[in-house]
Amino acid sequence: MKRFLIALLGIGVCSVSVNAAFAADKYLCKWTGVSGSNKAVYTTNMTAQSFCNVRKHLGEDAYNSCITKDFEELKKAYYTGKCKKYTQKIHSDTNNSARCFVDITDDPADGYIINCFGPTANTFRPKVEEMYKNR
Repeated sequence: MKRFLIALLGIGVCSVSVNAAFAADKYLCKWTGVSGSNKAVYTTNMTAQSFCNVRKHLGEDAYNSCITKDFEELKKAYYTGKCKKYTQKIHSDTNNSARCFVDITDDPADGYIINCFGPTANTFRPKVEEMYKNR
């Protein structure tokens, strides 16, 4: 019985550790830098590569600029308190053919970030934007 309890406790500790390793606080950051006004999402375990990966298709120069400038600006914004925790709200259209993910803080002055996916995303996005326009 004692071994069973120790094993059970070990499994519980491992699963809590694994869940904690994948959980990261997410922040909505706004700052002005070398490329003008910026708004981006920062997670506490984010790497330069994960942030800049979407720029690889623009070429090596764009990717390297993102790594050396944009990501550094994002980290600086986070460490200087220009980021706020956000929540993510998910909206689907009536046919479930489009989904929009809205990243938003409690402060209306922060604005929001909307990312929509699916075949009808172009027609669904304006409806979602309208929901948040007067917030």
